[in-house]
Amino acid sequence: MLLDSSQKPLYLLYMIQRWLTFVLDMVVAFVATNVVALSVTLKSSGGLAGVALTQVMSLSMMLTTIVMQWTIVETSIGSVSRIKTFVESTPSENKAHEVSEPPSAWPGDGRIRLDNVSAFYDGKSSLLLLLSRMLEIKGGSVVIDGVDLSTLPRNTLRARLNIVPQEPVFVPGTIRFNLDPSNEFSGSAVVEALRRVRLFDVLDAKGGLMAQLDPGSLSHGQRQLFCLAVAILRNANIVLLDEVTSNVDQVTDDLMQTIVREQFRDCTVIAIAHRLSTILDFDQVVVLDRGVICEVGNLQQLLEENSWFREMWMGNEEDVD
Repeated sequence: MLLDSSQKPLYLLYMIQRWLTFVLDMVVAFVATNVVALSVTLKSSGGLAGVALTQVMSLSMMLTTIVMQWTIVETSIGSVSRIKTFVESTPSENKAHEVSEPPSAWPGDGRIRLDNVSAFYDGKSSLLLLLSRMLEIKGGSVVIDGVDLSTLPRNTLRARLNIVPQEPVFVPGTIRFNLDPSNEFSGSAVVEALRRVRLFDVLDAKGGLMAQLDPGSLSHGQRQLFCLAVAILRNANIVLLDEVTSNVDQVTDDLMQTIVREQFRDCTVIAIAHRLSTILDFDQVVVLDRGVICEVGNLQQLLEENSWFREMWMGNEEDVD
């Protein structure tokens, strides 16, 4: 149904264009008929009549082209108008009280505290959306290193966090631009980040940092490694991983776990785990049931108890092995 609805305007536009073409052809046919009638009535030269008919026949193509181009221009102007309306009428996500600027070194320790937090959510990735203020807090507070997130401008907050999504997003541009869009880092730092995720040789073979990035030429695992390279460059003290290994092979999974272990060992890392094998090195495991924390502890402690986590671990024993 949605596909049908999306195609209706295009179908109607095509019908209108065909109707206009038909009307223009009829007009040209009428003019051509009059030219022939005048030539016969006035007994004019056959050569002149032929030239006149040739010009009249070409008029049909010219009029059709003009109408088609005008339709395209009108449609494009409508698109610009809708974008302008969206930009001007859509309210900012920032609220009036979100004006506090955190210290330049914030977050330094990466201490996260959630006090009686409630929110409308769907799925286990909602915690990461909450920390990045993509999800509205309905009650309680989220505090990082003594700063309440509800007081910060959202762009500032997101700029201070390292977020690695489940589905990488790229923009048209060079490899260098996708790694460092603000041009904050030196070329050597960018190269070093790519070397740490084992991607430099792959991308260098595609033309180097200034080559246009084609995401389709990279596997899903390589795209995730690319995102880890961006995270290494940004060097934030809080790293949010959203099921980053859910669609990669075991070799890439092992490589990504090694990178996280080595490059973010001094950071607070919060990971939404698809494979339980990816949390072997984490200090704390939090088990949630219907939005409520039901178990908290280190891995070994939860495995020794008769816990929900132990049941999940045993059920995924093959994956862990």
